[in-house]
Amino acid sequence: MLSRYIAAIKSHISFDNIFLHNIIWSGLGYGGRLLLQAAYFILVARILGSANFGLYSGVLGLVSIFVPFAAWGSGLILIKHVSREPQSFSLYWGTALTVTLLVGSLLCIAVIGLSAFIFSPQIAIALVLPVAIGDLFGIRYAELSGQAFQAFQRLSRTSLIWVLFSCLRLSAAVLLFILPIDKSLNLWVVLYMTSGLLSGIISLFWVYKELGKGKIGVTGMRGEWRDGFYFSVSTSASGVYNDLDKTMLSRLSSDVIAGEYSAAYRLLDAVYIPVRAIVMSSFPRFFQAGKNGLKDAVRYAGRLIPVTIVISGLAWSAMVLIAPVLPRILGADYVLTSKIVIWLGPILFFRSIHNLLANTLTGADYIGLRAAVQIVIALLNLVLNLLWIPAYGWIGAVWSSLLSDGGLVVLLFILIFFLNQKKS
Repeated sequence: MLSRYIAAIKSHISFDNIFLHNIIWSGLGYGGRLLLQAAYFILVARILGSANFGLYSGVLGLVSIFVPFAAWGSGLILIKHVSREPQSFSLYWGTALTVTLLVGSLLCIAVIGLSAFIFSPQIAIALVLPVAIGDLFGIRYAELSGQAFQAFQRLSRTSLIWVLFSCLRLSAAVLLFILPIDKSLNLWVVLYMTSGLLSGIISLFWVYKELGKGKIGVTGMRGEWRDGFYFSVSTSASGVYNDLDKTMLSRLSSDVIAGEYSAAYRLLDAVYIPVRAIVMSSFPRFFQAGKNGLKDAVRYAGRLIPVTIVISGLAWSAMVLIAPVLPRILGADYVLTSKIVIWLGPILFFRSIHNLLANTLTGADYIGLRAAVQIVIALLNLVLNLLWIPAYGWIGAVWSSLLSDGGLVVLLFILIFFLNQKKS
């Protein structure tokens, strides 16, 4: 019966062997990454305690807003062009490397200045700077390398890169545990930075060995700076409505609540892996379908969405089953996490739809409209968090997330409907 069900799904969404291979590798990659992340997350959470872990989550959430701009969308521009014209790799790979170095340096300075205002100058230098260096350069170059392989639909390499930097991050956490010195948050962020930089260096060397060199310069961004900005805004806006609540909980509620809330989101990310694998594997194909127009991209999304909705239902069921035992796994400081994960469950359904709808617009070269919708949702999320977190704490953060993700589904659906009507 299972084999017939899988065969029916393959027929419905037109799996070919390469796509199926990529979904399996993406699932394994995300699964391996999440397991390794869970291991270092549990280790670091227990070592630091909920207060320090909450502060760390707030710092991480702030930096994550800037990370997408470090490459100025050059990695996604690379996927767009190389998925359509593989011979253009050298040009767009060299451009991505150069743009990330230049823009990342400017953003590193900017995030330090902002964090000095939000937190304090001491925290900005001691905590934010190492995290920013590790993420804006190390992890960003590792992700660019993964995108280079993704453009050629070699998701096995992309997945192994994810596992690589998660392994290095776990190694850093183990080192934090075994070092016979004070287990401080300051020490952890230095180890975090080092693991990120090593990930970037190894990944860049791998791309060089398998795909070749890039033409250093910014020639590939000619005529693409605006779309690169839209790509960055889109990814950053996504980071805002996914991560801003954690930063604001740390600031407006307490570091303890922020730590427990962040733990719940980790579980949400873990059970979302199967859907994420489909979204990741299908991304280059949206560009190929969208080259012929929006309707082809919509038809492609329509074959995927029913499957991702079913998988999301199974994922939420898994969250409900796992929730009661979370305090035994994470420690007594995380009792509230078991309640929060159940409240967050509907986000799985919203994500399974809006990620594919957003990729429909991207693949059909409507990235500007996608970014505009996501900016609206990010602003909505900001306002709701400002209003509800001081009054309702983590419940306010949950409802702001639910309304933001649900609103994104509605707005994207309406936009695609009217664009299709206009083209008819």
